[in-house]
Amino acid sequence: MKKTRLTFSFALLATAGAWAQTFTVDNLKYTVADADAGTVELIGYKEQPTGKLVIPSTVTCDGTDYSVTRIGNEAFGFCYNLTGITIPEGVTHMGFGAFQYCTSLEQVAIPEGVTSIENWTFGYCSALTEMTIPGSVTSIGDNAFYKCVSLNQVTIPESVTTFGKDAFRSCTLLTQMTIPDGVTSIGEGAFRGCTSLTQMIIPNSVTSIGNWTFEGCTSLKQVSISSAVSSIGYGTFQSCPALEQMTIPDAVTSIGKYAFLDCSALAQVTMGSGVRSLEEGAFLRCSALMQMTVRAAVPPTVAANTFKNVSRTIPVYVPVESLDAYKAADVWKEFRVKGLPFVVDNLEYCVTDNTAKTAEVIGYVSQPTGTLEIPAYVTYEDAAYSVTDIGDKAFYKSSSFEEVIFSDNVANIGENAFGGCSSLMRMTVRAAVPPTVGTMAFEDVSRTIPVYVPAESLDAYKAADVWKEFRVKGLPFVVDNLEYCVTDNTAKTAEVIGYVSQPTGTLEIPAYVTYEDAAYSVTDIGDKAFYKSSSFEEVIFSDNVANIGENAFGGCSSLMRMTVRAAVPPTVGTMAFEDVSRTIPVYVPAESLAAYQAAYVWKEFTSLQAISSGLDTPSMPESISIYGGMLHNPEGLRVTLYDLAGRIAYDGRAAIVELPAGVYVVRCNGATGKAVF
Repeated sequence: MKKTRLTFSFALLATAGAWAQTFTVDNLKYTVADADAGTVELIGYKEQPTGKLVIPSTVTCDGTDYSVTRIGNEAFGFCYNLTGITIPEGVTHMGFGAFQYCTSLEQVAIPEGVTSIENWTFGYCSALTEMTIPGSVTSIGDNAFYKCVSLNQVTIPESVTTFGKDAFRSCTLLTQMTIPDGVTSIGEGAFRGCTSLTQMIIPNSVTSIGNWTFEGCTSLKQVSISSAVSSIGYGTFQSCPALEQMTIPDAVTSIGKYAFLDCSALAQVTMGSGVRSLEEGAFLRCSALMQMTVRAAVPPTVAANTFKNVSRTIPVYVPVESLDAYKAADVWKEFRVKGLPFVVDNLEYCVTDNTAKTAEVIGYVSQPTGTLEIPAYVTYEDAAYSVTDIGDKAFYKSSSFEEVIFSDNVANIGENAFGGCSSLMRMTVRAAVPPTVGTMAFEDVSRTIPVYVPAESLDAYKAADVWKEFRVKGLPFVVDNLEYCVTDNTAKTAEVIGYVSQPTGTLEIPAYVTYEDAAYSVTDIGDKAFYKSSSFEEVIFSDNVANIGENAFGGCSSLMRMTVRAAVPPTVGTMAFEDVSRTIPVYVPAESLAAYQAAYVWKEFTSLQAISSGLDTPSMPESISIYGGMLHNPEGLRVTLYDLAGRIAYDGRAAIVELPAGVYVVRCNGATGKAVF
C-alpha cells in the first residue's frame, strides 16, 4: 500500500467539505455523517497523534452533541508512533485502511457493533500482538491484518462468514487459529506467509478456499479441510514444508496448479471420490511422498509435472473394481497401484491383482502378539485372494510378537517389512521357493534365530540372499513325542527342537530319526529345546549328538543323571545346563573321560564317570532274534533297521519284520547290532 492512496483519500475529503460539515475537536477531525441522527465520522487529525489514543464516544460542535459512529478510510493510516487505541462503544464502522501502517500499535479494542473489518484496516501493524474480534463482525476484508508480524493470538467469533484475500497474510507469529462454523469463504492468500501457523481446522461450512491460502506457512503440520470444499486452488499449500499428510474431501473435484508444490515433508495423501483432475505441478517436488489413496472410481486426469520428483515405487491405493483401469491409465500406471485397504482378523490387506486374485498384507490394526501367522488366503467381497506379498514396513518396529509363520503362498517380503522387530525369535516359511526379500526387511532381527523351511528346499534357502544369513532348518516334525527338524539334506542330519508333552522318567535322544522315508542322524539339541522341563530325571544322549544349544536344558532342576555316548564331547551353548546340579553323575565313554574332564562346561560336573565303571553298556534285548529270514520282536519293542547306505529300511514295533535279503544294522533300546536276512 503506497502513501499516494492516502493523499488521494484526503483529496476526496477536501471535496466532500463542500457539502459536509467538518470540524476539529482536541486534534481529531470529524465530519457530520447524519445531522438528523446526530452522528459523525472520525476522518483524521490535525497533528499526528502519538502514544495511546482514546477516541471519545461523543463530541460537541457549535453547541450540538454528536455520537462518534464511524472511523473513516485511512483515518489513522501511517501514524507510526501510535501505540494504543481505545474505540468507544457506538462505533459500527471502521473504514478502509483505518489503522494501516501504525507500526507501533500494540493494543486495539474493537467494540461490539462493528460489523466488518474492512480492507487493510490493520495492514502492516507490525507491533500488534493480540486481537479479539467482537461477535457483531461478519466479515474480515482483504489484507485486513496483512503483515501483522507480531500477531500471535486472534479470536474469531462465530458471526464471521468470510475471510478476504490476504486477510492474515504474513502474520509470521500466528501459531493457531480456529475458524468458526459459519465461515463460507476463505479468500486468496488469507494465511499466506504465516510462518508460525502449525494447525488449521476448516469447518464444514466453508465451501471455497482461495488460491495461495496457506502458501509459505512453513510450520503448518496439520490441516483438516471442510467436507464441503469443492476445489483446492492454485498454490493453496505451496511451500508448506512441514505438512505431513493431507485428506482431500469427496466434494473436491480438482486439485489446482502447484497446490502442494514443495511440500517436502508430505508423506501421505488421501484424495476423495470426487477428484477428477490434478492440474500442472500439483504435487511437484513432494519428494517425501510415501503413499497415496485415490477413492475416485475413474482415474483422475493428471497434468504435466504433477508428480515430478515423486518416487514411482510408492503404493497408490484405489477402488478394487478400478484396479485395472488405474494400471492402464497414464501416469497412474507408473506407480505400484493396489486396491483400497481392508481388514480381516486384525491384519490390513490390499488386493494387488484382480485377475490373478492376489493380495498383500500392508499392516495391522493393533500390534500382533505371540505368534503372527500370515494366512494363505484372505476373503474380500466374497472372493478369495492368495496372500503373496508382505508390504513395505508392514510390521515395522512391531515388538510384541515372537514368532512369524508364512504360508506357502508368500512370494515377496517388502522393504523394512519386519525392520526393528527385535523381539522376533523364530520364523517358519512354508514356501518351496525362497520369497524375495526387500532392503532391510529384517533389520535388527537377530540372525541367530531359527528359520524353518520345507526340508526339500533347505539348500535353496541356504543359498538365497538374506535367508542364508539365518540358521535355516527344515520344517518341524514329530516322532515319538519329540519335535525335530532337518539341518542338512546332504549330510542327513537333524536336530531336536522340543517336544509335544513333557517327557517323564528317562529322556533318550536317539541316534537317528526317520522323516519321509529317510534316516537322519540326530546331531543337535536346539536352543531351549527342553527349557524349564522338570518332569524327567535322566537324559541319555546317543553317540551322534555333537551340539547342545543355548539353554537346551536350562531350568531342568529335576535332572539327576546323564549319559553321553559321544566319543568327542559335544559343544555346549550358553546356560545349556543352567540350574542343573553339577554334582549329578555324568557317564561318558571310558576312552573319552579325560577329554570330558577338560572340555568346556563338561568339566564343571564333578561326578564324570566312565560308562564301563558305572553303567552297563546297552545290549540288544534277548527277545530280539533273527531266524527264518525274519526279525522276531515278540515284546513289541521299537526297532530301527538301516541298510549299509544308512537309509532306514524299517522303523516300528511289529512282532515280525521281513526285509529283502542282505545285511542290516539293528538299533533297539540304545543298543546296536547286525542282522543278516
